[in-house]
Amino acid sequence: MNRAKITLRRHYQEISNSFIKDYKGYTNGPVEGCNNKIKVIKRTAYGFRNFTNFRLRILVAFSTSFYSINYKNSLKQLNKKTTNPPERELVA
Repeated sequence: MNRAKITLRRHYQEISNSFIKDYKGYTNGPVEGCNNKIKVIKRTAYGFRNFTNFRLRILVAFSTSFYSINYKNSLKQLNKKTTNPPERELVA
């Protein structure tokens, strides 16, 4: 019981901030969901041929909600590889 009291006293400011109206709504839930989705892709794939294929599968899964990091390719190179240009620019 004493250990719980010490923990509550040590983290009082953080705990009290979690009940303030301005701080409500901040959560790491969306990030945890993304991590879980990536783990599911990795698990169901039984290994990809290379990292590029794995990366592309993740980008397809998140294509409607996230901007991707342009990994080793410029936007021009991506446009050359695809017949249809991407709907939005990739963030470098």
